[in-house]
Parts: sequence; C-alpha cells; structure tokens
Amino acid sequence: MNACKCEGDQSMLQADAAEGGCVSITAGIDIGSTVTKAVVFDGTVLSSIALPTGWNPKETGEKAFHEALRAAVIKTVENG
Repeated sequence: MNACKCEGDQSMLQADAAEGGCVSITAGIDIGSTVTKAVVFDGTVLSSIALPTGWNPKETGEKAFHEALRAAVIKTVENG
C-alpha cells in the first residue's frame, strides 16, 4: 500500500488510486464525557467506531483513532 504526505493544498492529493496515485482521506475524533467516536472518510465512510471514554480520554481517543484507521485499511484492502 502506498502512502502520501500532503503538504499545502489538499486538492493536490486528487489522483487516481487505481493507477497507484494518492487519495485524500479525513479522520475525525469526538471525545465526549461518556463516549469517544472516530470516523475515517474519503467521500464515503470507510470506518467508524465508538468506545466508552472511561477515565483517560486521551488514551481512548488514540485507541479509537487507531482502530478506525485499522478498520479502514482492512476494508480498503478487502474491496481492493
């Protein structure tokens, strides 16, 4: 799997993924007092997760982020 690093204009990432180019994805995290949610989006939702926030919101936010990214990669590879 190829990875791209965007510096500057996000529109520069618009390329054809089928040709080995890069695509733009967005990840969002919402850490609430009871539930932490994360989503990975590329125009459609690739993955989303909700976890109980617990006593360490930073740790839960990082865990939700990594689990959502992992699920998005698995989904993308499976749909290949």
